[in-house]
Amino acid sequence: MSCTDDGSILDSWSLLRRVHHSQVVPDGNTGKSRVSSGAFKDQEMSVDAEELLQASGANWRKSLEGYEGYSLVRFPAAHPRTLGLPVCHKPLPDNSAHTEVHGKKTGSIANKFVAAAQWVYLV
Repeated sequence: MSCTDDGSILDSWSLLRRVHHSQVVPDGNTGKSRVSSGAFKDQEMSVDAEELLQASGANWRKSLEGYEGYSLVRFPAAHPRTLGLPVCHKPLPDNSAHTEVHGKKTGSIANKFVAAAQWVYLV
């Protein structure tokens, strides 16, 4: 499916990405847990725009509904755009904040997402 970035998701907004427990790995440098680059490889990467969740009266917890055992990271909506990846609002019937980051995510690009990601919730 194609994606045209119309700018409706502002650069200053935050995108939330669910992380399966298998994509949480130890960081050899810090000794803490970090998200694996594998969490950022989907061609049509599903995320939620946090500000749209808040506008609907919800918060980041909505992104984890039905996904028990998942963690959640946040990164700026501007980040994928700096990598040449479009950010497209793709609302779903049960999730008006659903958004996608389209495009091929090489190892180098996925690692840049790792560097930009901050934990919102870690299981």
